[in-house]
Amino acid sequence: MIAVLLGVLSLSGCSDPMNIELPQNSKEINDFQAQMESKLEGEDERLILEFVGENLFALTVGMLPEGMTVGDAIAVQKEQEAKAEEK
Repeated sequence: MIAVLLGVLSLSGCSDPMNIELPQNSKEINDFQAQMESKLEGEDERLILEFVGENLFALTVGMLPEGMTVGDAIAVQKEQEAKAEEK
């Protein structure tokens, strides 16, 4: 049992950060932000941290779509920034 758990944990550390689901409560946000800072770089890191900052309330009370991933959030943030530039 312990070997299986360790195997799962080691595989989760190698996973694509774009597939990590966003936190759905306030307890998970700080860990999530630290994880993103260590797994993402450059523009992707900036975009996810901007998304989290702009949607902090929704994250803390679980108002984002269930199963929304880092990749989804980055795509949304890019769209929002593109729309803002058009104005």
